[in-house]
This record gives sequence, structure tokens and C-alpha cells, in this order.
Amino acid sequence: AVVFDDKATAKALSEGTSADGGYLVPNEFRASVLEKLYKEAVIRPRTTVIPMTRDKMEVPAESGGVTVYWTGENTAFTESNPTFAQVVLNTNKLTGLSKMSRELFADATVNIVDYVARVFARTFALEEDKKFMTGTGTGEPKGLRQYTISQALAQAGANLTSDDVIKLFYTLPVQYRSRAVFIMHNYIVKLVRLLKDSQGRYLWTDGLNDAPATILGRPVLEQNDIPINL
Repeated sequence: AVVFDDKATAKALSEGTSADGGYLVPNEFRASVLEKLYKEAVIRPRTTVIPMTRDKMEVPAESGGVTVYWTGENTAFTESNPTFAQVVLNTNKLTGLSKMSRELFADATVNIVDYVARVFARTFALEEDKKFMTGTGTGEPKGLRQYTISQALAQAGANLTSDDVIKLFYTLPVQYRSRAVFIMHNYIVKLVRLLKDSQGRYLWTDGLNDAPATILGRPVLEQNDIPINL
């Protein structure tokens, strides 16, 4: 066909066209699933996790301390005793369900069970993190937003200033400041990153490698389930 210029017979075989040879070339397949990036949980990694074997647990808590007195010689001691309270922990159930056929389980090239388990694990973590911040406490965790916070500070004017952040930090008692973290919405992060002190120095300090950024030496965590006005 080529010698006699028979173009009808000498048409090119092609991998790109199925009938012209594409059927002879198998598709390449990689036995893995490209997975989306998920947000990381912020609150759980920084909490105290107490394992429970029942639906309710009672935990003794310190209520009041003791008082000490300077006492002279041969003077009776003044009695002072600690007082106690009780914290009751209740469990809440978070569930997920996914069905698959026996044939898919047996024949899938990808380890479908491990994949689904990872997807659920990530989704559980994010749902927990959301409720740890916003949960009502009825059928779900009671979130931080539901508690009355006594160490609160209203900003001084219409716009957030560096003084507002500094004053807020020092509303915390000294014994808590060394372990404190800032938790804020991304919208507030953008505002805080621009704040400077009276010497023109930024309050925000970028973290090195994987370390979080800091303000006044304490880590800043982004949690986007917080209202943007906080």
C-alpha cells in the first residue's frame, strides 16, 4: 500500500483511537486513591483524654484550697480544710455508616476497607473539633462557646489593636499563661498578623519548620468554627 500510494489501505494504526489499535494497549492503573487534604483537628490533641468504660463517670475536683496563718509561740493553730466538688462526664455517640458489596471488597485493587476507614477517621476528627468549640451539650459535647468565660475583654474601639490582644492575654491568671494558646478564626488571623506594638514591632512571630506561629510567646491555632467577630 505504501509503495503504490494506496492511502485508503495505508492509514496509520493509532493507540489514541480504539479501533485503530487502542484496544491493544492496556490502560495503566495505580492501585491507590488520590486523597484530598483535610484540615487537622486543633482541640483534641491539646486536651486531657480520660478513657471511660461506662456511659457516665464521676471525677472528684478541687473546689477550694486551704489557708495558712503566721502563728506565734504557744498559740493555737487555725483550722483550714480543702473543699471538693464533682465533675460528671457523660458520653455522646458519633456514628458513621458505609456499605459495600462483597464483590467490591474481594475484587478492588485498592484496599477499600483501609481507605474508607481513613476517610471516616478524618471526618470524625473534624466533626469532634467542631463540636468541641460549638456543641450544645445535648446529645453532643458541650463546646467552649457554651461556657461562661470570666476572663473576657471587650476591644477598646471599632478596630482591633495590639493593646486589645495584650490586655486579653493578661486577663489570665499567671499560672495559666505559661500553657495558654490563642485560638482564632482565619479572618482574625489576617487582622492580628498586621498588629504592631508601640515600637512598630509585629506581635505575630512566624513558627520555624512545623512549629505554630506565636503571639507574646504563645502558640496561635487556627480554628474556623469560631465566629469571625471573636
